[in-house]
Amino acid sequence: MRASDLKKFEKMLIDMKKDLQEKLKELEEKIDENPLDSSFETNPYPIHLSDLGTDEEIRESNAELYARLSEKLKDVEYALIKIRDKTYGICENCGGEISVKRLKALPFTRYCLKCAEILRE
Repeated sequence: MRASDLKKFEKMLIDMKKDLQEKLKELEEKIDENPLDSSFETNPYPIHLSDLGTDEEIRESNAELYARLSEKLKDVEYALIKIRDKTYGICENCGGEISVKRLKALPFTRYCLKCAEILRE
């Protein structure tokens, strides 16, 4: 891989990392807040049970999204380590080169397309 391509991927991954960190921080705040606590003080009407279920569903959905984004952040950080170690763009399964086209689509991938299909990445 050319040095110029490597620099582009590094910048792309650094930007991706920052974006993921921001999204995770926002989600943490959403997961931690309890909308019923704050609305109870301003709303004189009793809380309906369906509201409790909806809030819990939203919290669970946010927690699932948080887990997925956390995993993606780990993959991005690992790809940045591979750039520093000069092993970026090398398939972890077969040792072959990962195509630039594939890396553009999925810059944190660990496998070439053929191995990814086999391993169902």
